[in-house]
Amino acid sequence: MLLRVHNDLYQVVGFGEAHTGKQKSRTHVTLRCLRDGHVTDKLLESIQPIEEVPHEIRNMQYLYSSDDEYTFMDGESFEQYTLSRNVLGRAAHFLVESETYKVLCANETPISIQLPDALAIAVKDTAPPAHGVGGASNILKEAVLASGLTVRVPLFIKTGDRIRLDTASEKYVGKESG
Repeated sequence: MLLRVHNDLYQVVGFGEAHTGKQKSRTHVTLRCLRDGHVTDKLLESIQPIEEVPHEIRNMQYLYSSDDEYTFMDGESFEQYTLSRNVLGRAAHFLVESETYKVLCANETPISIQLPDALAIAVKDTAPPAHGVGGASNILKEAVLASGLTVRVPLFIKTGDRIRLDTASEKYVGKESG
């Protein structure tokens, strides 16, 4: 959900209700400012008035980056849009050139990327595959992914493999088959 609060656009990234004794319940919302990427926790009552902003999800292809700017192309109109690293936040760690991503747009303007819970991505470089020492299956090595992100993977993963990565924790969750 997108909200306009005091003329700034925010994306709701979480919410919860707190009950304390005889007091009425209070709703807490976690908001991410789409202007600078800053995340804040607020009481719903403290951000009144709020206005819901209409939005849509579009498929866009990631083309390239230059400094802290990331360029995407709309798959339907072929228009190019640029998003800053501040706006993308952690999503910038998972971007691979020529891949298509779901982009959240408001007023025809891209404002953030919607990452899935797990993402398949190629291993660009890692040490050669090895067998575990004894029966230990929890020994990990470093691998550089196609996006440039470095993660820890099991010893059997080799350069060129596609792995599944949890986008919240940036941890290996499995090997992509095929």
